[in-house]
Amino acid sequence: MCFFAARFRPAQVFGIVALYVIAFGATCVNADERGFLGMQVQGNSPKIAAAMGIDTAIGVLVRDISVDGPAATAGIARGDIILSLHGVTLDTFERLVQVAGELRAGDEIDVLVLRLGKKIKLKMAVSGWPDGWQIEKSAFAAQPDLGLTFAALTPKLRKHLGIRWGSVGIVVSVFNDMFAGVTPLRRGDVVLQVNQQRVWQPQQFLDAYAKAKEQGRPSLLLLVERNDGFKYILQPIVSEPIGGPAPPAFKLPGQQGG
Repeated sequence: MCFFAARFRPAQVFGIVALYVIAFGATCVNADERGFLGMQVQGNSPKIAAAMGIDTAIGVLVRDISVDGPAATAGIARGDIILSLHGVTLDTFERLVQVAGELRAGDEIDVLVLRLGKKIKLKMAVSGWPDGWQIEKSAFAAQPDLGLTFAALTPKLRKHLGIRWGSVGIVVSVFNDMFAGVTPLRRGDVVLQVNQQRVWQPQQFLDAYAKAKEQGRPSLLLLVERNDGFKYILQPIVSEPIGGPAPPAFKLPGQQGG
């Protein structure tokens, strides 16, 4: 029996708990086989249905879409109500859990959505998990030139820092105020891209920084997500480090040193 099928119950599954199934796929198969749909959903309700002029509170409401994920490629949008998945009517969240648990990478499925009062049929190609969504173990790396420590976004760290579901990148976990003049980054910033390349491990940033320094480039172009949205910023390459102690490793509350 799959992990989510064994653990989830209707009372738990009605809301946020069920998002795990759609976002990350089943856990009872090999990692290479698990299906990834790339969308975040929440349950429908009589009040939501009434607000949208729908007679019956069936289906699930799409809250967010993973960029370039299967759902986005299929044409699913925020606000869509998914009525059926793979030919199965989603009358309960248990049904959603069951259908999602049977999906595998490479499956071609039919999706029926309700959008602005119209039913739309879509085709979706289920993919495997992207590398950036498979971060299960903590990974940290310090960049002494900038006084920064970066951390990979594990589910636990994402929850602790309140980082948006669809954000895939590395987070600035430690910032040394001494270096405020050499970096525009601050603690809590999520770096999504470095010179147009997606990043999800701290070492990727360090490698890109070292390469730019070796090539004599003046800066790196970063795509950063903050509380107020997305922003492109330039990270200067420091030719002469300021000095001072390296930033300490970030630890979650209760985490032991090592």
